[in-house]
Formats: sequence, C-alpha cells, structure tokens
Amino acid sequence: MAGKEPGSHISTGNVSGGIVGANINVSGTGHRVGNTSTTDSHDTITSHSHNVYRAPVNMSQQNFKGPTVIGNNNQVGNKTTTDSHNSTIQGSFNRQDAAPGPAHDCSEEEAKALPKEWPSSDHEHDNVQVKLSTESPQDVEKFRDMAAGKLQHDHYTMKSNPRGRFLMFSNRKFNIGGKDSTLPVQPDEDALQTLFEGLGFDCSKKLNRKREDMISDLEQEMQRAKPDYDCFVMAVTSHGNKDVIISSDGQYVKIAELRKIVDETKAYNGKPKLFLIDACQGGQTNIREKGPEQGEAVDAGPNFADNYTAVATVPDFKAQAMHGFGSYFLQAVAYIFSRYAYTEEITEMTRKVNHLVSLSGCQMPEYTSSLRKKLYFFPGLSE
Repeated sequence: MAGKEPGSHISTGNVSGGIVGANINVSGTGHRVGNTSTTDSHDTITSHSHNVYRAPVNMSQQNFKGPTVIGNNNQVGNKTTTDSHNSTIQGSFNRQDAAPGPAHDCSEEEAKALPKEWPSSDHEHDNVQVKLSTESPQDVEKFRDMAAGKLQHDHYTMKSNPRGRFLMFSNRKFNIGGKDSTLPVQPDEDALQTLFEGLGFDCSKKLNRKREDMISDLEQEMQRAKPDYDCFVMAVTSHGNKDVIISSDGQYVKIAELRKIVDETKAYNGKPKLFLIDACQGGQTNIREKGPEQGEAVDAGPNFADNYTAVATVPDFKAQAMHGFGSYFLQAVAYIFSRYAYTEEITEMTRKVNHLVSLSGCQMPEYTSSLRKKLYFFPGLSE
C-alpha cells in the first residue's frame, strides 16, 4: 500500500472512541507509549469525491452571508468546490491570488525525499505509521542523555509515559444564521489521533463545539493536567478568519484566548505547548464581504514562553481540504511527523510540512514559536 515505511509493523487494532478506519500501525521495533483515547460524540459525515474550499466565514452574530466564488481568471484546471452552505459550485483555482509561496527552507536533498506534489497518493490518512526512535541507535543514545539530564540546557524533557495530552477540536458541522454546512475533516481526525497516539500521547477529541463549549472543554482539560506530563498538544480544524476560529454555532473564538488558558496552567509551565490550527485566516481571493472587527487582542498571559503555533495558512488567505483526503495542512503534519519525529526536531519537521503544502500552489502555512529549547518526541522510548 502506498505510503508505508519499510520494516515490521505492530497493529494494535482500531482506535477507540468512535474513530472509523484508523488502524494504528507502528513501524519498527519497540513499544507504544500511551494509547488512550476518548471522544464526546459519534457524529459522522459522508465523504464525497470532490474538492472543497475551507472557505472563511465572514459574518456578524445576527447576519450571516456565505462566501462568494469569483471569476475564472488565470485558470489552472477546473475544480468542483463547495461553499459554506454545502452547495456545489463549478469554479477553478486562481494561482495568481493564492497564498504566497513557496517560502520554505527545505534543502534540495530533503525535498527529493518528499512527494513531488500535494495532495499526494503517497499519503493515506487511514494508514499513518509512526516510525520509532528505537530504529536509530544515535537517537536512543540521545534519549538516554536527555533522560539523564545531560541535555536539559538545550533540550526539552520528553520521557514521560504518556508524553502528555493531545486534545482535538473538530468542527465538522455548522449552523450559522439558520443554515447548515459541513467540512470534510473526518480524515484529519483519523490521521492526527493515530499520529499522536504513536508519538506517545493520551488523546481526546471534541466534535462540533459551540464557543462556550470550546472554552469550557479546554479549561476542564487544564484542570486535569498532571505535573508529570512533558507536553500538551491542541489541534483545531474548523472554519476561521484572521486570528480566530469559528465555532459550530458561528461564534468567533480567538486563538490567543485559547492559548492564554493553556499558558496559565502551572502543570505546563516551562514545558512545550503546541497548537495546530487548520482554519482559514481570511479569504480575499474568493470573499468580497468584510468581516466584523476582531476587537482588542487578548493578553498572552504571564507564561507566554514555550509555545509553538502552526497555522494552516498565512493571514488573509484560505485553507484547503479535499473530500476523502482531508486538509492539506493537517495531513502534511501527519505525513511528516510520522516519518521524521523519531529523529528530527520540530522546527526541521515544520520546514518539511511547509514545503509539502506549498506544492499545492494555493496555500502556505506559517508558524510562530517561543520555544526556548530543542523539541524531540522520541517515539517508542520512555523511562
């Protein structure tokens, strides 16, 4: 099957908690670190074979207007897209107006080892295989030095079992202004849950959450944080606009507001906190309406260090998803992290993610980081 890594595989069966078709396959030898998962809903979406724009939603709380698909200038092949009301529109990608790129630092040698296009048939969202550090003697030795405290000056400690918590907010269904819409994000749920279980995290998933639910869910998650956790990861897949996520009931949730809740949690002080945001940050290529003002920025809080935030697209541009494949960004995260986390630091992997997504010609991710040390996941290794 395309996309598999060589080596022996350990299959631990289907993921619990309502995830369909996501078998955990861990390549190489060694043991899994942390494998519990939960979900708070069993909603399902039927996937279709056409592409969709994950179009940003511009609206006020009382007055919602769906995105408008414009023009066929500078066509690069016809695509079938869906707007936020789930209706089908015949249109085309407009590369002149697409997100700028590529803006990556992949070496020529690194690029040769990656797919030549994205989305790629080399990647299957339901067959993510995490390569373990046990396959690399030099990484086993590095882990031992890190666990012994020899690398604490420039490496984050990543040795607990489980490593920490992975929380995913997946807003598949929306009801905004009395109109229903969906996003094809089931593949992202499958791929990321498989990935982070393979990386040693306990995983939870929240589906179709209103604004107050997202805030409450994250606050409860932080209340349950354990001092021995080494890391926290949150992923969000949803509609969005600049600096905000849009909840299932059409409300703005500021990314900074979610980060502030995590930053103020003592259990994660001095530890890496990762945020993966797959949502539009605008949509000037296809959207003519102007959204409401965002308001004042949220204070990042006293503990703003040790954060890493990766967003699917640069400000003012849309993010892309494909039925049956998932989002260009999160699937690239799953592809790269599953293959390289056993030996590479997170910023090295981020460059590869940016490179892959840039191959689409219509999207460019970006990330910000206040990490103060190197972050290796060391999958398969623990004390």
